[in-house]
Amino acid sequence: MDIVTTSMEESMKRINIQNERFGMLTAIEPTDQRNFGNVIWKCRCDCGKIVYKSTSYLKKDRMCSCGCYAEIQHQKQRRDITNQRFGSLVAMEPTGKSNKTYIDMSSFDPHGFWLFGNDGTRDEEEQEKEHQEELCRLMEQYHAYMDIVKEKSYVLRGTKIGCQYGRDIVSLDMYKDNGVVWGITKFPMATIDDCRTDNIHHFGYCKCPETQYAGRLPMTKASWGDGEITEAERGNIFPHICVPLIKKEQKWKQIDEDLLIEVGQKKVEPALLDDAVLVCQYGGIIRIVEVPDVIEEEPEELEWIPTDPMQLDGGSIQEKNLKDRVDDINEYVAGKEKEDSRYAQLYWDQDKINIIWEKCRDFYDEYEVQIDPRMLIAIVAAEGSGSFHTSSTNKAADGGNGVEFDFETDCIKAIDLLGGKIIAYPKYCEDFKTAVLNANTKKGLEDLGVGKDIDILHYLNWETPRLWLNSEKFESGNYAADNHWNSKVRQIYSDLVDIDAEKKAGKYTEYILTLDESIFSEIADEKGIEVDKQVRFENSQNGADEEGNPNGEYTVVGVIYQAA
Repeated sequence: MDIVTTSMEESMKRINIQNERFGMLTAIEPTDQRNFGNVIWKCRCDCGKIVYKSTSYLKKDRMCSCGCYAEIQHQKQRRDITNQRFGSLVAMEPTGKSNKTYIDMSSFDPHGFWLFGNDGTRDEEEQEKEHQEELCRLMEQYHAYMDIVKEKSYVLRGTKIGCQYGRDIVSLDMYKDNGVVWGITKFPMATIDDCRTDNIHHFGYCKCPETQYAGRLPMTKASWGDGEITEAERGNIFPHICVPLIKKEQKWKQIDEDLLIEVGQKKVEPALLDDAVLVCQYGGIIRIVEVPDVIEEEPEELEWIPTDPMQLDGGSIQEKNLKDRVDDINEYVAGKEKEDSRYAQLYWDQDKINIIWEKCRDFYDEYEVQIDPRMLIAIVAAEGSGSFHTSSTNKAADGGNGVEFDFETDCIKAIDLLGGKIIAYPKYCEDFKTAVLNANTKKGLEDLGVGKDIDILHYLNWETPRLWLNSEKFESGNYAADNHWNSKVRQIYSDLVDIDAEKKAGKYTEYILTLDESIFSEIADEKGIEVDKQVRFENSQNGADEEGNPNGEYTVVGVIYQAA
């Protein structure tokens, strides 16, 4: 703790809390010591122990104590395991002994995080190092004390991280090949050196007061630069993007460094664990929030392309549903044919269904990615026109350029548009989901809260990154103008597979996530597509109805930009 001495008389004029109670503590008298300008008071705990606490600590909305309150609560919550079996052992009775290290529990917030107060002077390298080491030590002690540390987890790509000054929880990214942890998917592992701009892009808007770093550190970027309306956080003059400022030689700090990973010739780095902490030069503490679950067993082989095409004259429930959808399409085409005889080419029959199966199989043979042909049928049925409405000049493939009449060519284009997004999904899905959840109170997104399914159909519908395979481009685009296209397709897709719509789309999403995200870069390299640009997901009020008219709803947009 940094202590600064000032005049006791001067401080007493500012505030006098003598004899006041704060939780279990009573302020007895002020001292001549200061903690970042706050008076340090001599206090007596209800248990009789004398401790010294700052004014700011006492006035925070918490149960203040010398540390005994946490122990009291812990004793209350201690689980009785008498006579319970654990493998070959049976718990008989408690001994009254403990292996805990007794520490001042009042140093922590309710989640066990010790927050570091920065007065704008701690810019020396050694001070920053000491800060991280102290923070890491205290967190380790807290977790041990509260018996909340299980087996430590390796930090993987997609791990959720947060900063005390950042508005958003984001995903940790990494581009270096540090090896993978096998599970239902293959998760790239992180090392303690994965704390650069390639790994941590930003935490949304920054709440760090400008006065804390003005004059000693560069001002953070004031806006996104794309016309988005921004607001300054309380106490700041300008809005700031929370881009961490990490020294070149700085790394994540953690207690254990047992597993070493080779990251280059004659160079190794410890694998990153979920108890690690990182300190931004602006004073923000960055910590691990959530590591992706790894299911150890190998995934079962999923065959999403049925061997044989569905039959219009078939007897299954799914095939009867297909017949109903095809009849609806053909009824629409018959009406259009009266206006234009060319529409006769859009009638559906078994040959067109066979073509969809064939072209999906061709895509799989080339890229080893399966597109469910039933999903393509659902898309056409949702459009209701008999065509996918694709065009070589229509990036969105939303039908804006009219109906095409070469079904086989049309089908190939649709598969190209969808397949390029499906290939991109394993790489960008975590950032996409995070952006959706961060914006879920906005109109059009309010039903996609925590615990709701955010599946591949949302990503296909909205303006998100894809490999545009046939045109050999890396772009961001949407499939349909209708903001609720995904829900319509989902329901029809459900009818064709005879399973709950939400679950089925989710199952197909799970299949896509069994794909190694490296398939994105491998296919891009093979096609000669440049993908060296970065992606930022943000919410945009660009929603439209099925006629393409703006309806004021929000979607999540994947903005592709060139890093400075």
